[in-house]
Amino acid sequence: MTILYVVLSLAGANIKADYTLGSQHKSIVLSGKKSTVLSQCNLIYDAIEAKSTGKTRQLKAAVADLSAKLVAPAADLMKGTDHINFIVDKALVRCPFDLLENAGSPLYLSHKITYTNAGYRAKNAPHKPRGGLFVADPTTDPEDGLKQASQKIAGSKWLAVKDASLKRIRSAKKYNTLVISAHGDLDKTNSGSMGINDEELDSDLFETVSADFAYFDSCQMGINWDFVETFQSERTARYMLAPITSNDAGDSSTRTVMWFFESLQQSGDAAAALLKTRQQLFKQYTKEGLNYVTILNKAFPFRLYEFQR
Repeated sequence: MTILYVVLSLAGANIKADYTLGSQHKSIVLSGKKSTVLSQCNLIYDAIEAKSTGKTRQLKAAVADLSAKLVAPAADLMKGTDHINFIVDKALVRCPFDLLENAGSPLYLSHKITYTNAGYRAKNAPHKPRGGLFVADPTTDPEDGLKQASQKIAGSKWLAVKDASLKRIRSAKKYNTLVISAHGDLDKTNSGSMGINDEELDSDLFETVSADFAYFDSCQMGINWDFVETFQSERTARYMLAPITSNDAGDSSTRTVMWFFESLQQSGDAAAALLKTRQQLFKQYTKEGLNYVTILNKAFPFRLYEFQR
């Protein structure tokens, strides 16, 4: 099915959205709405990041308003596709556009979703995981989710973080699949790194190391723009999957890595695997009766980027 491309950008005080589905095209400009849209995006992001259950009403109101502004104008196009590609730049990387709703249904539960950096449109190239490297810090992966996932992918190697190093990761140069569970650190400019023992794993590593699929179970690395820019410019990854907010150590992160790779092995479709995983997570935590904001923190945060190779 044809991918719907949604290009979102800032122009002065305005927000511009361009929608393309095959030969169909729409464009809207939200005049003078830049500050409002960014404020609403930040409210949503901050509430999910902090699991602020007391902000449920405000979060839902912001989602409803942004959905009316940015989804409703292209609702007919969204009905004609099962895959939406949001094309953003650094200024909009914290905006959770796939949380917005079409006819009351959150896009992240109804559509395959990919994000790309400005200038590139997703192709949704297939990826079958094989022979990967899985590196896990026991304080971020206490239930050994990465070890369990690695055991189901032939030829994969699992390393406890105490046995890992940047030198060890660099030694292979190229990976089919690279999965790292470690503590993430992000500053206010959306620049960050992950901790491997006493070393910082930052975007410099991926100037020389490539991974067809990079999966980071590490807080906020899904909005680490250093990774996005490097993978885009150096062409050292096809996909990156990582949470945009802080995520569980264990619990939902274990389920995410297990269910995602199980689905990816079956379909070879990364966007479809993420959609199925999110649906499973949403069902699980809804069944447990958790608060709406807590469910979002557990089921929603992982974002899939696609890059040109």
